[in-house]
Amino acid sequence: MRGKRTDVWSWLACVLGLVVLLAGLSFSQTQTEGTISGTITDETGGVVPGVKVTATNQGTGQVQGTTSNDLGRYVFVNLHFGTYDVAAEKQGFARCVNTGVRLDPAASVQLTCRLKVGSISESVTVQAQELSVQTEDSKVAHVINDTQMQEIPVNGRNFASLLALQPGVEQEFAFNSFQGSGFSIFATESTHVNGLRGDENNIQIEGSPSTRTRGNGAVTAPPSMDAIGEVNIVTTGYLPEYSRAGGGQVIIQMKSGTERYHGSAYEYLRNDAMDARNYFAVAPTPKSILKYNNFGYSFGGPVIPGKKKLFFYWSQEWTRIASSYTLTATVPSELARHGNFSEYCAANDAACPKVPSYLANTNGLGATGSNFPNDTIPQSLWSPNGAAFVGVMALPNQPGLSNNSIQQIPQPNTIRTETVKFDSQFDSIKSHLSVSLRHYRADNFDDGFAGSSRLMNWNIQLPERGGTIDFTTTFSPTLLNDFTFTSTEDIVHVNLPSGPGLNRTGLGINFPFLFGDASKDIAGKTPTITVSGFDTVNGSTNAYPSGSIGHVWQWQDTVSKNRGAHLLKFGVWIERDGEDDNDQLAIGGGAVNEPPNLNGAFRFAASRSVNPATTGVPLADVLLGNFDDYQELGFRNRTPWSANQYGLFAQDTWKATRRLTISGGLRWDYYAPYSSKYCNWSTFDPFFYSNAPGVKQVVDPTTGFIVGGNPYNGIAAPCTKLPSDAVGHLKGVFGVPLTASNLGATNQRLIDTGIMRGLPAGIFEKHYRNIQPRLGFAWDPTGSGKTSVRASAGIFYAHITLSDSTLLGKNVPFQTAAQVFGEKADCPGAALDVSRNCLASGGVLPQLPIPISGGDPISPIPVVYQWSANVQRMLPGDTLVEAGYVGTRARHLAVNADFNQYRLGVLPGLIAANGGPTNAPANLAAANAPYPGFGQTMVGLNNANSRYDSLQVSAQRRLHHGLQFGVSYTYSHAYDDGSNRYANAVDTYNVGLNWGPPDWQRNNILGINYVYDLPFLTKSHSLSGKLLGGWEIAGFVSYASGHPYNIVSGSDVAVVGDNFNQNANRISGCNPNSGPHSRTQWFDAHCFLTPFSGTFGNAGRNSTWGPGGGNWDFALYKNGAVTERLRYQFRTEFFNVLNHPSFNCDGCIDHGNSNTLGDSSFGQPTGTNDPREIQLALRFMF
Repeated sequence: MRGKRTDVWSWLACVLGLVVLLAGLSFSQTQTEGTISGTITDETGGVVPGVKVTATNQGTGQVQGTTSNDLGRYVFVNLHFGTYDVAAEKQGFARCVNTGVRLDPAASVQLTCRLKVGSISESVTVQAQELSVQTEDSKVAHVINDTQMQEIPVNGRNFASLLALQPGVEQEFAFNSFQGSGFSIFATESTHVNGLRGDENNIQIEGSPSTRTRGNGAVTAPPSMDAIGEVNIVTTGYLPEYSRAGGGQVIIQMKSGTERYHGSAYEYLRNDAMDARNYFAVAPTPKSILKYNNFGYSFGGPVIPGKKKLFFYWSQEWTRIASSYTLTATVPSELARHGNFSEYCAANDAACPKVPSYLANTNGLGATGSNFPNDTIPQSLWSPNGAAFVGVMALPNQPGLSNNSIQQIPQPNTIRTETVKFDSQFDSIKSHLSVSLRHYRADNFDDGFAGSSRLMNWNIQLPERGGTIDFTTTFSPTLLNDFTFTSTEDIVHVNLPSGPGLNRTGLGINFPFLFGDASKDIAGKTPTITVSGFDTVNGSTNAYPSGSIGHVWQWQDTVSKNRGAHLLKFGVWIERDGEDDNDQLAIGGGAVNEPPNLNGAFRFAASRSVNPATTGVPLADVLLGNFDDYQELGFRNRTPWSANQYGLFAQDTWKATRRLTISGGLRWDYYAPYSSKYCNWSTFDPFFYSNAPGVKQVVDPTTGFIVGGNPYNGIAAPCTKLPSDAVGHLKGVFGVPLTASNLGATNQRLIDTGIMRGLPAGIFEKHYRNIQPRLGFAWDPTGSGKTSVRASAGIFYAHITLSDSTLLGKNVPFQTAAQVFGEKADCPGAALDVSRNCLASGGVLPQLPIPISGGDPISPIPVVYQWSANVQRMLPGDTLVEAGYVGTRARHLAVNADFNQYRLGVLPGLIAANGGPTNAPANLAAANAPYPGFGQTMVGLNNANSRYDSLQVSAQRRLHHGLQFGVSYTYSHAYDDGSNRYANAVDTYNVGLNWGPPDWQRNNILGINYVYDLPFLTKSHSLSGKLLGGWEIAGFVSYASGHPYNIVSGSDVAVVGDNFNQNANRISGCNPNSGPHSRTQWFDAHCFLTPFSGTFGNAGRNSTWGPGGGNWDFALYKNGAVTERLRYQFRTEFFNVLNHPSFNCDGCIDHGNSNTLGDSSFGQPTGTNDPREIQLALRFMF
C-alpha cells in the first residue's frame, strides 16, 4: 500500500516540476471545452468586420481576444467551462458587453452584439441568460451544473446517479438506491443512453477516456462530487471530434482555481437507526446495518497570491462504510447432516433418497429404488470428502427446511480519492496549460462472499489513477492548436485474506487435484460445492485470488481554423491500451452450469443422465460422494494484452446564413485486435478444425474420454513460436511451467499439434474501413434566438474491449482444464470398481473433452447508426423546453454462442437410438457433438443487433430568483438480441430467437428535479432572520414504468446440450400482461407452460412486463454565514421520503436456476425498492 501511495506523490511532484519548467504552455480539451461565437452587426443589421472581441473568465480574470472577420463573425474555441464577460469594441461605436455568459463543458453559445453609434468609452451592457437556445449546434446535450451537483440529494454521492436527470437515459438501479461503495464505479456501466448498452458510453474526465479496458462502461478513478465542476452528457448529434463510442459522451470537468481562494469542508453521515425497515424484512429478519461517513475538503486559488497566471484546485475525500446485509439461505437440516432424511421424506417423497443400483441388496439395503432403512444413509457408506462437504455447509438457525439460515454479513468498505488540477495562462506565447491528476482507492470486504458457509473473507482493492496534460496554443485569432496527453490505470487486486476455507485438510477435505498441488495459487483453498436446492459453498470465491492492471495512454492533437463562415477542425489521436490480466478464471472455461475454480468445482444435481449412481436427491449424493460433474483448472495463465488504436477526423461548422448552421464531417478509426507479447492465448476456430481421420477427435460414448485424434484440433494460437522472454512468465503450457530447457520442445509441440501455425499476433481480422460520416443542422426560424429546429444523423464505431465472457488467455494449452462426469468425490478422474471404490489412476489423467472459448474470427466492429430531430424554445421565466425524436440502430454487438450446441432434434434421436437416458447421454452427447473433443465451446460473436425509437422532452430553468428545476420525460421502445456483452444466444443457429426488449427497458420515464431557496427573511440580519431565513429545499421525483421479465423453462427442454434461458411456452390467445396487476399476482401465470421436449418455447424473450414505480428524494437545508466569506449549510436528506414501496418481480420468475413454473410464488412481486433512508450533513464553504 505504501508503495502505491509513493507512486502517486512522485507523479504529483513530477507534474509540479513540469508546470514550472514549461512556464508558458497551455492545455485544454477539444472535446470537453466550449465555444462562444456570434456575429457583430450595426443598428441596421449590417455586419461589422474588424471588431475587437474579448472573452474574460470571471473566475480567473484570464482574457482571450479575437477579431470579427469580413462576415462579422467571431469564434472563441476551447474555452474552459465557466462564466464569461464578452465585450466587442470598435472606434465609432459604443462598447457592447454581454456579462454573465454561462459556458458549459463541450457547449456552444451564440452571442450577437448589435453595435450602436457612439464613443468607445460608452458601454451597452446586457446580462446574459443562464440558458440559451442552441442555434449553432445540432448535438443534443444536457448539463448537470454545479447547483445540481451539490444541492440535489444523491444516495452515496456518486455522480452517476445524476445522469438519470436527462431524457434518453435509463439506469438499471433505482435512483434512491445506495451507490456509495467501492463497486459504484460500475454504476456508469448500468447507465444506458438511447437504448444502447452501458459499454457504449464514453466517459471523459478532463478529456481523458476513463473507462475500463475490460468493459467500456465502468468509470476509472472517478473524482469526488466536490471535485466536479459540471457534467455534460452528450446523447446524440455529436460531430466527428468525438470517438470511442456511439452512446453517451459523458464529459466531466473538474473544478479549477480562481482569482480568489475558495473551498469547502464537509461530512455526510448515515446510520441505519434513522432508516425504515424494508417492506419484506419482517421479523425475525433483522434490519441491515449501515454506518456511512463521507468527509473531505477542497481548496483552490492562485498558486502565487494576487497573481493571475497559475491556479490550482485540490480535493481530498474519504468514505467509511460499516454495513451488513441479510443473507437468507437454504441449508441442510440437522438430521440430514447426520444422514437422516426423514424430515424431507415426510414432506415430499421426491426429496427422499432411493437406493442406487450399485448399493442394491448390500449392506442391509433393499432393491434399487427403494428407501433407505429409516430414511437414513448409514455412515459406513459415506464418502469422507462428501461428508466433509456437508460439514462445511452452514448450520440452520431457523425452523423449517427452506430459508432456514438467516445471517447478518459484515461488508465494510473504505474509499479515498484525491484530485488536483493546475491551470496556467501565458500571454506571451498565447498558450494555456492544464494538468490534472486523480487517485482513487477502494477497499471492499465481504465475509459472506463464499455464501452462507462463510469459509473465506473476500477483499477487493481498486487503486486507480488518471491524469491529463493539455496544451493549447493560439497562433492567430483564427488558428488554434490543442495537444492532449492522457493516462488512466485501472487496477484490481482480489484477495482472500482469511477464513477456515483456506485450510481444506483441516476441514477433512483431501481429494487429490487433477493437476496437482503445484498448479494452485493456494493449495489449501476449498473447492466450490454446488448442491441443487441448497446454498452453494464458495460460489463466488471460485476464481480468486486474482487481479489485473489495465492501462490507457492517449495522444491527441486538434487544429481549429476559423475561416469566413466556416469553423474547421482537424484532428488525430493515437491510443495504446491493454490489460495485464491475471483474472481469467472468472469467465468461462468451466463445465455447463458450473463455476470455474482453480481448486475444483463439484456439482450435485441428481441428474441420471450424467450420474447413474444418484439417489435422486442431490444432498444424499453429496454424503455418498457421487457427483454429477467435477471441473478443475490447472496453472493460471497471465496474459499482458495490448493494442494500438488510431483515428483521424475532419469537420466543418458552416454558418450558411445568419439563421442556419450546417455542421458535418468524417471520422476514421482503426481499432486493432488485442494481442500478447508472450503469444499466450488461443481460440477455437472452426476454420482450423479438421474432420480428417486420425486428426478429428474420437470420444468414447461410454466413458466420455478422448480416445483418438488430435485433442487440440481446432485450437489456434498466434505467432510462429513462443518468444524466449516468455520463459518464467508462463506457468503451465500443456500443464508444465515454461523454462529455458523446455522452450524448444514446447514450441515444437505447439507446431506439431497445429496450435501455432504462423498467424498474426492478433489473429482476428483487421478492419480499416471504419468511415463515420456525420451531419447536422441548426435553424433559427425566427431569427430571434428563442427557437431552434435541429436534426442530425451519423455513424459511430465503438471502441472494442476485452470481453470478460470469452477472455482467451484462459484456454488450453496455456491454462489447462478438465471435466469429469459421474464419479467419486474422493478421487475425481480415477477409475472406480463396481462398488464405486477408488482405484489407482496410474498417475495419467485420461484426456477429457476440453472446455474452450473463442472469438469471432471476422470480428466486425460494433457500429451505431443514430439520428435525431428536435425543437428548442425559450419560454418566459428563462425556461428552456425541448422536444424531439431520437432513434438508434446498432449492428455487430457482442453475443456469446456455444458452437458445440446441437441442432434441434439431433440429440434426442441419438439418445433414443442408444438406449435412452440411462445410457450416459452426457458422454454420448460429447462423442457426437458438432466438434467432438470439446465441451462447451463459447465463442464471442459480433452479430447481435438493437433498435431504439423515442420521444424525448425536457424543460430546464437555471437558478433564477431562487428557483431552479428540470423536467425530463422519455417515451421509448427498444429491442435487442442481448442487453450486454455477457448475453448468450439461446439458439446458436438462430441468434434472432433472442430478440426482445432489453433487460433494463422502461417505456416511460419521468423525472423532476428542483432546488428552491425559500423566500423568507432572506435579507434580514436580525436574530429571527438568522433562525428563520436561509432555508432551502431540493429533491428529485421520478416515475418509471416496469421493465420486462424473461419467463424461461429452467432446463434444457430443447435437448440441445445446454440451457441459456430457454423460454417457456405461452398459451395462444393468453396475454400475461393483462393482469391481475395486484400485490399478490402481477401477471397472469396461467399463460405459461413448460415447452414440449425437443422444442424451444414460444414465449419470447422479455415479453412479460413488471410493475412500475416511483420515488421522491427530498432534502431540507439551512444556509447561513459565519463571516462575510465563510458560509455553512446543514442538510437533512430523505431518500424515498414517503417510504413508498415500488414492487418488482425480480424474485418471482425463473432465471434459470430452478423451474418455478407452477410454483405458488410464480408471478408474485417479491421485491421492492429501498425503504426511507435519512442522511445528515454539515458543509462549510468559503
